[in-house]
Amino acid sequence: MDEKKEVGRPRAFNSQEELEQKIMEYWQRCEQNNKPYTLSGLALWIGIDRRTLYNYSTRDEFFPTIKKAKDIVEASMEERALTGDNNVTFSIFALKNNFGWRDKQEIEHSGETSVNVNTNMTPEERKQRIEELKKKLNENE
Repeated sequence: MDEKKEVGRPRAFNSQEELEQKIMEYWQRCEQNNKPYTLSGLALWIGIDRRTLYNYSTRDEFFPTIKKAKDIVEASMEERALTGDNNVTFSIFALKNNFGWRDKQEIEHSGETSVNVNTNMTPEERKQRIEELKKKLNENE
């Protein structure tokens, strides 16, 4: 009675080699039909949904294969957007949502920063302190 039964659906593929074969078939199908590579399309070709594809990528045996496939889809999407083969707006959306891309803002600051929070100030003291800070700001401009 030491046998363990697997719980849940049967696997869509049983080995890394089988997964790699299905991925290669998908790439070939896309090339033959001049279709872009997509994660949704790859998952559909394999016979699973996109979420399940992500779930498989958490398994050590499938991680490298799925990671490489995702990298290929990402590079293809980026290249197609840059060459005008894909809608740029959609490409940005897809890259942000599927591959962790984000807009980056860099903020430079020079000078000293100090914060002095005094909750025991009277309204008159607060007003005086605000005026002092305004004066200091004007001197630095």
